[in-house]
Amino acid sequence: MSNGDRRNDISGRDRQGGRDGAPAEVRAASVRGSGQDRVVHEALATQLRGAFNARDIDALHSLLAEGATWGEDPSSDSFCRDRNDIIRHLKQLLAEGVRATIVETTTGPRGIAAHVEVEWPEPDGPRPDRISISQVYVVTDGLVTEIHGHDDKDSALAAISD
Repeated sequence: MSNGDRRNDISGRDRQGGRDGAPAEVRAASVRGSGQDRVVHEALATQLRGAFNARDIDALHSLLAEGATWGEDPSSDSFCRDRNDIIRHLKQLLAEGVRATIVETTTGPRGIAAHVEVEWPEPDGPRPDRISISQVYVVTDGLVTEIHGHDDKDSALAAISD
C-alpha cells in the first residue's frame, strides 16, 4: 500500500495483470479448473499478504474485483461499494497513520481468512493502540469480491468453509 506510483512486487518479477486485472499466477491457476480453488486461493493469499504488508496499493488494486465490497452494512457511510472505494479507504487509513499487518492466512473453499494486527496512530484515543482482528476475503474467479470483519478466528474460518 505504498503512496505514489512505486510498484513493489514481492517476488521481484514484473506484475502483469490480464484484462480481468488478476495477476498472471492467479489467472494461470484459475484455468486449471474449479477443483483447483485451493491452489488459486493459496496463490492469492500469498499475494494479498505480500501486497498488504508492503502497503502496495497498486498490487492490492490488482487483487480486487471491480465490484468488490468491504463492510457489513451497505447502508453505512463506511461501506465500500467497489474497488475504487476500497482503495480510497485504504489510502485514507494510511494517511491517518493506521498500520495493519496480515500475520497469518488460512484458505478455504470460499476464500481467505486473515489474522490482522492493526496499530492505531493515537494510543490515547478510544481504541487500543494495537488490536488483532479477523478478516475474510471472499474469492470469486481468482479475485477478492468481498471483505468482511469477524469477531474471532473461528467465525472467520467458518465463513470460508463450505
